[in-house]
Amino acid sequence: VTDLLGAYASETFNIRLNRPPNAPVATISPDPAAAQEKLTATISQDSVDPDGDQCTYSYAWTVDGVAVSAPATKNTLDEGLASGGDIVSVRVTPNDGYIDGEPFDMSVEIGNGSPSVTSCEIQPGSPLSNEDLTANPGGWYDPDGDQESYSYVWYLEEAGSWVQLPTTDS
Repeated sequence: VTDLLGAYASETFNIRLNRPPNAPVATISPDPAAAQEKLTATISQDSVDPDGDQCTYSYAWTVDGVAVSAPATKNTLDEGLASGGDIVSVRVTPNDGYIDGEPFDMSVEIGNGSPSVTSCEIQPGSPLSNEDLTANPGGWYDPDGDQESYSYVWYLEEAGSWVQLPTTDS
């Protein structure tokens, strides 16, 4: 640039014209998912950057619409963060090193997890043939926090095979 008196100045700068990448396609696994399972978002179709730049991805997880604090590059949601009936969503956002592209959103409903027990004691320990038996389970655990509840099925071994017996209680 030169002014009317002949003084001048010059400056050089670069202008980058950049277009954002398109949305990727991803899946959440396992699907169906149960309570207390680790979830993983997997890219099944990469984003394409129209300028040919390499894309990276960030992940934003929510459980029933509430953000879960996790590193933005983490494509997994740790177990124990969702219970049966919760809706878990993840937003996968591509970035070409300069600008974020269109995100991809997906959700999965968490199913009811199976309860478990760690022990079951049968009383009396050495029954006579005419004594009633009682089952005393212990160590109840339900990943959804459901109330402790049991159903019982009794079997009797006869001539090398197991026969189911009718039962009304423990």
